[in-house]
Amino acid sequence: MQLLTVNDLAIAAFAFFGGIAVECLRVIELVNTPRHDRPATFSDPLFVLRFIMLPLLAGILGYVYQVSGSNLTPIVAVNIGASAPIILKSFASALSSPIASSKEAKDKIN
Repeated sequence: MQLLTVNDLAIAAFAFFGGIAVECLRVIELVNTPRHDRPATFSDPLFVLRFIMLPLLAGILGYVYQVSGSNLTPIVAVNIGASAPIILKSFASALSSPIASSKEAKDKIN
């Protein structure tokens, strides 16, 4: 089994560019915010880290989907890349939240 094929890397690149597109849109939206209300962008190291890391994670997520047998098309890879922050946040919150017992779950429903 080959881990790195050209198709898999192309899908990862499409997912990466989906993530880049979302980050660029966030920066573009700051144009509508008054200058004194704008958060620090590229002068803030954490912003730069986020600007780089989220698209990289998007590319990795697209690659993982592809090698798991999903056979993504480029447009689906872009969509996965664009939604990667939401996907990763839901994974993180699912892992960090305690699992309720069946009795607690029934109590919440009733």
